[in-house]
Formats: sequence, C-alpha cells, structure tokens
Amino acid sequence: MKVNKKNILLPMCSAIIVLLCLLILLYVNDFAPFGTNSFASADANIQYIDFFGYAKNILLGKDSINFSYNLGLGNSGFGLFCYYLSSPFNVLLLFSNTTNIYSIFNIIIILKLCLCSATFSYYLIKRFDDKIQNHMIIILSISYALMQYNIAQSANIMWLDGVYMLPLILLGVYNLINTKKITLLSLTVAFSILSNWYTGGINCLFSIFWYLVEYLLSNKDILKVNNIKPFLKSAILYIISMSIGVAISAIIFLPNVYALRNGTGTFDLSILNLNMNGNILSTVHHYVFNSISTNNILTIFCGTIPLIGAISYFISKTNKRNKVILGLVILTAISFCYWQPFVFLFSLLKEVYTYWFRYSYVVIFTLIFISAMYFKKEKKNKNISYIYISILFVLSLLFLNYAKQEVSNQILFYTIIANIMISIILYLSQKYKNKFIYLILIVLTIMEMAYNSKGLMQNYKLTETSKYTEYSFNQKNIISEIKKMDSGYYRISELTNKFNFSDNQQLSANLNESLNYNYMSIKSYTSAPNNNELQFLNNMGYRTEGERMNVVDSPIIGADTFLGVKYILSPYNIDYFEQIDLNANGNYVYKNPFYLPLSILYNDKINKIEYTNPFEYQNQIYSSLIGDNVEIYKEVSFEKNTEDNKYVYSIEIPDGNYILYSYIPWYSFKESMITLNNIYTKQYSRWLANTSYYVPRNKDNFYTVSISSDDNLYLMPEKFYILDVDLLNYVTNEITNKKIDLFEINKNEINIQINNNKSDNLLITIPNSQGWQAKINNKKVNTENFANCLISIPLEKGKNNISLKFVSPGLISGCLISIFGIIFLIIFNIKLNKLLKYRD
Repeated sequence: MKVNKKNILLPMCSAIIVLLCLLILLYVNDFAPFGTNSFASADANIQYIDFFGYAKNILLGKDSINFSYNLGLGNSGFGLFCYYLSSPFNVLLLFSNTTNIYSIFNIIIILKLCLCSATFSYYLIKRFDDKIQNHMIIILSISYALMQYNIAQSANIMWLDGVYMLPLILLGVYNLINTKKITLLSLTVAFSILSNWYTGGINCLFSIFWYLVEYLLSNKDILKVNNIKPFLKSAILYIISMSIGVAISAIIFLPNVYALRNGTGTFDLSILNLNMNGNILSTVHHYVFNSISTNNILTIFCGTIPLIGAISYFISKTNKRNKVILGLVILTAISFCYWQPFVFLFSLLKEVYTYWFRYSYVVIFTLIFISAMYFKKEKKNKNISYIYISILFVLSLLFLNYAKQEVSNQILFYTIIANIMISIILYLSQKYKNKFIYLILIVLTIMEMAYNSKGLMQNYKLTETSKYTEYSFNQKNIISEIKKMDSGYYRISELTNKFNFSDNQQLSANLNESLNYNYMSIKSYTSAPNNNELQFLNNMGYRTEGERMNVVDSPIIGADTFLGVKYILSPYNIDYFEQIDLNANGNYVYKNPFYLPLSILYNDKINKIEYTNPFEYQNQIYSSLIGDNVEIYKEVSFEKNTEDNKYVYSIEIPDGNYILYSYIPWYSFKESMITLNNIYTKQYSRWLANTSYYVPRNKDNFYTVSISSDDNLYLMPEKFYILDVDLLNYVTNEITNKKIDLFEINKNEINIQINNNKSDNLLITIPNSQGWQAKINNKKVNTENFANCLISIPLEKGKNNISLKFVSPGLISGCLISIFGIIFLIIFNIKLNKLLKYRD
C-alpha cells in the first residue's frame, strides 16, 4: 500500500515547529531544564509531582495500581491512576529523579502539545481531502497546539491527552458517516479514555454533538422521509462504534468507576438550572493576548488567522445552508461554557470550583474547524477582504472595552497591531500566491502564538523549583534512613511539607508525599478518596477538608498510636517521644513509644462507637479494643479572656504525665491565628486549618492558647483535653500482649498467623474497602467494619492462618469486557466489510 508522504511530513513539520517554539519559550522564560521555573504550578506542585513519584514506583514495581498501602490508610490506586497517571507519556518518568522532576514535567507537556499539532494536521489533511494549502494546515495546527487552553491548563497535565486525541476521534466520526468504517472511532475513543477518563468523557460527549454536525454537513435532505432510515442506520453504527471503544477501555475504566463510587464521584443535581452564566459577548471581548478564563468569562484565543478565517466563512459565497448550520454550531459550542445545563453536562455532572471551562478546547476546535472550512475553498472567495474583517474585529474590541474596560490598554494595543499586521500579510498571500509570503505568514503566526504563550507562562508558573527539589532530595534520604533503621510495618507522619517547612505557620494541601517517597502514612489528597476513611479520620481529630482530604499538621497521639504511626517528623519537640538522631528540612524524627502494630487482637464488648468530639471518640475506640471503659483523654477546665477579637485561654493541668490538646471548632472561615503555649503558631479558622491541636509543654503545668483575628470570630464551644500518658501506655501494653505470630504485607496481600485461645477478633488498621477477599485456614470469610472503616475479622478458636487479597472491584470484569470489545470490533469489521463489498 502506497503511503502518502504528506500525511506524515506535514504533521511532523507542524510538530517540529511547535517543539522549537516551546523550547525557545522555556529558555526565554527561565523554565526547566534551562532555568528554575516550571509549568507545575498550583495543584501540579501540590499533588501531581508526588503522583508522578507514585507512577514511577509503579513502573519500577515498588507500588501497585491495584492497591497501595501508601495511599491514605491504604486504598485502590485505580481512581488516582485513571485520572492523573494513565497517559502513555508517563513512561518518561522512568528517567525522573528528585532533581529533574520539574524538567520531566515540562518535557511531557511539550511533547503533548507537539502531538496536538501533529494530530490536528493529520485531521485537516484527511477530513478536508487534501484541499487546504500546506502552509495553512501548518498555521491552523500551530494555532491549535498553542491555543490559550493548552498553556493556561498546562499545570493540569493530564487533561492535555484529551486535546491531542480530539482530532482523531472526530476524524473517526467523519469516516464513520462517509465510509461506514468504525475502527478509527472505536480505537481512538478507547485510547482517549485509557489516557485520561475525564477528558475521554468530554471527548465522547462532544463526539455526539459533532456526529450531528458532520451528518448535517454531509446530508442535505436529512428531514425527508426517504433519508430518515439512512440516518437511523448511521446513528446505530455510531452508537455501536462508541460502545466498542468504551468496552475496550473497560480494563481500567470499570475499576475507576467503582473507585469513584467510594469517593466524591456522585452526581450533584442541585446545581442544575436554566441560567446563563455570564455574557457570551465577553468571549469576543477577551479574544486578546494573555486573557484568562474566569467562572463567567470564556477565553478561546487561538490566533488571528483562525478568527479571520471563521468570520470570512460566514461572509463568503459558500453554501448558505452550511453557513447557517455552522453559525448555530459555534454559538452552541460557546454556550457550552455559559448555559448552565451545558456547563453541568460538560463538567461531567459535577460543580467546578476552579480551573474554569476544562473542556473549552472543544470550543476552540470548533472555531478552527470553521476557519478550515473557509480556507478549503479560499480560491473561490477572492473577493474577501481580510483587512476589512480585521478592522471590523478591532472596532468590536474597542467598543466592548469602551463599554466595560476589562482589558488593559497595552494588551488591547498589541492585539490590534498583531491582528492588522497578520490580516495584511494574509491578504497579500491570497493575492500573490507567493511561497515567501506564506513563510512570512507562518512566522508571524508563530510569533503571535509565542507572545501569547509567553505572557500566559508568566501567569501560570512555579518559581524557585530548586527549593522544592532540595526539600525532596532531603526528604527522600531521611525516609530511606528510617527504613534502614527499622524494616518493620508501620506508618510515618510528617507535620510539615515542601510548602511550609521553612514557615510552619503556613497551611498547605501537600498531603501525598508518602506516595512519592514510598512509605505508609495517614494522609492523602486525591479526587477519588475513600469516604469512609475521610469520615473516620475526621472523627479521630484530623478534620476533613473539601471532601477530598484530612488535615494532618499536628500530632494527635491517641489517633496516631492506634493507626500504627511509629515515627513523626516534626519541627518541634513532642513530649514523651524519643528523638532520633535524624533530621532534614528543619524536622527531627521522633519515635512513638506507644504505637500499636497495624494488626492487633481485641475482644469487643463495647459494640457502639458514637461521635461527639475527637477525644471522646478515641476514648470509645480504646475502650472497644481493651474490652473495658477507659478514658485516655480527660476534659479539663480553663479560663477565657476576650479583648479586641483576641481570645486567650488559660489552662492548668494536674501533676503527672499528661499532654494537653485544644479543640476549638468554628462556624465559618475567618482570617485568624492560633498560638499554642507561645511555642508555635498556626493559621486558624480557614481552609486547611485543623480544629484539634497538640499544645507543647512549657516549663510548668500552666498553659496558654490564644486566638487572634482582625474580624469577629464565631467559635463553637471550646474544649480542652489532657491525654493520660500512663494510661495510654498501660492500654497499649495490654493490647500488644495478645501476640500475633506472623504479620506479612505484600503488594496486595496480607498474611497473618494467630493461635487464638479466646473469642478474639482481628483488627487491621487498613480500610475495609470493597475488594478485600479473606480466608481463614483456606475457607472464605467475610470481613467486617471496625468504626465503620477498618478491617475486622472474627477468628476461629485455635490456629488461624489468615490470608487477605485485594482485587480492585471491576478489574476482572473490566478485563473480560475489554477482550470482548476487541474481539467484537474485529468480527464486526469483517462482517461490515463483506456487507459493503456485497452492496458495491
């Protein structure tokens, strides 16, 4: 079969141009690997860098997608992997380390944007039957690759896979309608979902819309009675093709669905209404350099030529019917970001609070497509004056900005100059058909898109990456030293992170370091959490935030002890803990002398555990473990003084071995600070602040806790508790006296041996997620919930050989469905091809 060189060379040329442009931009903007800036800003630095470490651990066999003990208290990794990490580009993480991770992050983004250019070039060649001039294919492809969305959302690196897959999916739609071939659509849909289920879902939704668009463009008389039957046949073929694509992706998509059901994946119908969110005209107003989308303003900047081409299409002498169709199409596409039902749909039935219009690349695709429709027939429209169109657009910008100034005069001026200059060269290229002018037009497009990208890169960047790489290097080493010193099974907690190790007052959601540095912890922050775990940790004193994380920034010793936290990395001394001669990033390592193993025996005589506050809840936990009512925490009295929005609490504790805790919830967020015994201060009553805090010991038994604010604070009833250290020591000794002969953890298996002489239960402080399969002496048994979260197993008297194995729900079914999808695609293609040949 003869290969059309243009199908390969033009996409390669477009990709190389984008590659060179981005490398220059990295150098000019001091981005890694040439400097110290990175695209990994905001959530990328808070979450994704640590997730990348997790992905590398998976590739090296150190961790697992199926189940990770390092994800919170231990959970399936499918929800995290399918959303953040399933891109094939992440294989490059094998070459990453703590010193070059930000460079690898930037390189992966560059490669994805190059692929955006290549797939869009290929789409234009095949969709428009090689009727668009080569230089215009390159220009439109550069515009697609360097559009506002791709730079502004570059930190959300996982969404870019959907952008480069969209042109191939929509080419598959076109092929299905016009040639009845389904393979391309099915395979690209599957690959898009496998690369990132979120943008894969967006692409699937948009393909439904685009199927109708392509069918209307290809069939003039669809509403005639004789043409309804062919439409229904084509629609059925489309549904079959899409279903096959989804089926092929089931190997990871189905386990992901189960994972989302355990977390925040439920649909939120309460936000559905018929309102318009903003003014559609603002999209025109903000078609300028460096514009940023907000919650009610959509920005779709992708350069001058796509805009002029799209406007030219509507004033050209082309098919009036198609102009009406595409006019409605672009208005509908823009309304995806303004009309609430569409916003709700394309946000995949969830309310979005940040990173507005995560799907706006489909709107930009639509604009560039209409422009391509014009340039396909440019030779037939020689009377179109690009200069007049440019002037019309400039006047519209000036009028809109005069009515409501939302764009700086400087940006407006630069946008106008670029628009007029490019429109003049575009006019000359149409008039003289000169290759040198074509080259100038390509260069001007590169310069225009590079200038916009440069400005956006300054807005969306992480600075001083060397500070974070140094922190990561030190943190990795200290975790390694702890593991060398102690090779057992235990958890490690750290009270600071790479954002606040130099200023412990600052709050941060950087809660995933255990995934990166490969150790068991008690915290995590993902978009697919375990709801039971979130609630359990909240009950234990680690407040739930945003339905996705628990705040862990102060040692709650009763909770930590129960959960097997053996070592704590802390910037301040922890009373009654042994300080280990290890330190890094301003933290020392403290060993918990009371910690409980991850697997313990208990005889539960106290069946009901009810929440009142974290400390009473922990009392019930320990009472349940020991089979008798114990109060390791006791409430103490205090004095409260108030003046000028400052509350000072004075607490005197009895003589003996005690640790003081404050518990002061609030009604609403206020900017405030809490100071604990004049030893350390934390931000308080705000996002990511806790309500329970360890109060360090001073010289005597007299403690002070103060809360200050510039505004009126609305606090719930305050409480102070002391932890009875001697009683905690007694209780933990009683619990650990019940010996377990063997406790062994493998990737997704736990093996335990116990000689049980009493009616004991086995407790494992790992969430009892759906997917655990337990056996005692090779007989299947059901796992039960302890505190509505953790694994509990009733034991038999005598010898108990216990094995637990975790298989992510949906994994086996997903594998079978994927195999079925591939087989069905092959068989269906053979049958369909025979049918088409027979008809021919």
